[in-house]
Amino acid sequence: MQKNTLLTDLGRCRAWCVSLMFAALVLGPVACSSEPPLPPLHPVKGKVTFDGNPVNAGHVTLHPIQAEENPRLMAGEIKNGEFQIHTGGKSGAPLGKYKVTITPPMVPSEQGTAVPNFNEKYRDSMQTPIEFEVIATPDASRYDLKLKK
Repeated sequence: MQKNTLLTDLGRCRAWCVSLMFAALVLGPVACSSEPPLPPLHPVKGKVTFDGNPVNAGHVTLHPIQAEENPRLMAGEIKNGEFQIHTGGKSGAPLGKYKVTITPPMVPSEQGTAVPNFNEKYRDSMQTPIEFEVIATPDASRYDLKLKK
């Protein structure tokens, strides 16, 4: 009986080793192909208004003007007329010049108020007239976005 137990244990060990090798082969390249570390991030937050009134919902997205080797999503949700940009799950954006797009929310806002019907050009990174440069020490209103019809 002891021999059968030893063979069973060897069989489990072999199955465990095969599973581990399979995981290493499948998941190894995924782990090795991760994105490079984020560059230093700097706070980017501001207010969004449409004809002087706060925009209560939507999203702000930054689009680098200079082509990047590995662009990441730089965006923030508009809540109560304010936004804050996040990059790679962290607050802030790298230094640089950006085109800025503003899009309405995908679902109705919690307040139940209508989202302003601002010009479609603000939604398109090729047409948006809004640009700004992320700098290390901005003043409080540097990134405020004032939309017009």
